[in-house]
Amino acid sequence: MKIRNRSQGGVTTHLMIKYSQTLICRHITMTDRLCCFITMFILLNIFFPPFPKIAAGKPIQAPIIKKIFENVPPLSCNAEKKWPDIPLRGINTKLVMPLKNNSINTGTFISNEIFNTLTDWGVNVIRVDIGVDKGSVWDVKKGEKPPLIPADNPLIPYRKQLQGLETCLNLASRHNIYVIVSAGNVVGRKIDVLYNEDDGKGYYNELPKLWKHITKRFGAHKNLLAYDVLNEPFEKKGKKNWRNILLPELIRIIREIDKNTYLVVEPAYWGSAKSFKNFIPVNDSKTVYSFHFYSPHTYTYQGTRNLPRGLNYPDLFRNPEQMRDHLKQAILFQKKYNVRMFVGEFSVVRWAPGAAEWLYDAVSLFEEYGWDWCYHGYGGWNGWNPTFSADAPQNNEINGGKKTDRLRVLKKAWMRNRARQSD
Repeated sequence: MKIRNRSQGGVTTHLMIKYSQTLICRHITMTDRLCCFITMFILLNIFFPPFPKIAAGKPIQAPIIKKIFENVPPLSCNAEKKWPDIPLRGINTKLVMPLKNNSINTGTFISNEIFNTLTDWGVNVIRVDIGVDKGSVWDVKKGEKPPLIPADNPLIPYRKQLQGLETCLNLASRHNIYVIVSAGNVVGRKIDVLYNEDDGKGYYNELPKLWKHITKRFGAHKNLLAYDVLNEPFEKKGKKNWRNILLPELIRIIREIDKNTYLVVEPAYWGSAKSFKNFIPVNDSKTVYSFHFYSPHTYTYQGTRNLPRGLNYPDLFRNPEQMRDHLKQAILFQKKYNVRMFVGEFSVVRWAPGAAEWLYDAVSLFEEYGWDWCYHGYGGWNGWNPTFSADAPQNNEINGGKKTDRLRVLKKAWMRNRARQSD
């Protein structure tokens, strides 16, 4: 009995020790696993953070979005580009969203979210503007002289804008939307907007450099429909530097590199419809002629530039027939030369009484004459933005979230694009 008891006790003791060791081992194993998990989690968050670290008050920088597309090659277009037989009805937007007064899309590239919105509206073309990067040393105030551009990096003033164009074109191919790119605030234009030099100096020297790069880098992209050679060219009355000197030179430079993409040409004086009077077409078969329409300015710009508010539409002085009269020279130019016309910009400030009626009559006239058009705009200063109500604060937010009467007019016109696609 004693032996048996001793034996049983030994077995019991042995089992207890073995069980205790198992518990200890399990405890150590679980602890080690937990430590490994925590260590891996910390390392992953250090080297692969789920969100970029942004200092307080600092805007999200564009390269964050660029990473998605920087390794995506542009889609090549080996076939000849054709200006669509269907009407183009679209909108102007930004390649890089403004930094100031913009709490949501600060400094980011045009996004897939924006393209989703435009696609839902029925837009089939966008017009985008390239100029110096906002906030760069070349983004000078009016009249200021910009610093010299490094000889070994002549495109650095447009770095973000060009990255934005790459993003834009890749998104456009996903959404089957055409892109027209326009040269706007190139280096030196703010000091030389009138282009007073007769020897070809001034900001005109910068345009060939920019277009050489754009045509080489992006010309083969199938969704890049056209180059709008210069946004609202301007010169002193009586001068013909734009039509006779720079425009032919730019066409020559572009066509040496890219004979496939269309050109969009605006006449000087500010690209207005009346400037087509005595304008001679260029010697290029793939050219579309364009103008911007904000007539009468006292109405469409009211409440800005020291213009008073309160002008109504329609009335005795502002009505469809008066509007047609403002378009007279563009109408005559089209009939005389049998050319394609594109209204690159048109708009009215959102607080103008009767703004929706003005938009309806303008679009109706464009449709009557078979003109393609792009409303101005979506992104940037929200005074033109159709998603903001008349009394909304002025800022650079991208979407006001309102289904305004102006937006309803535009969407009704844009949705005709879908009807034509389904035919």
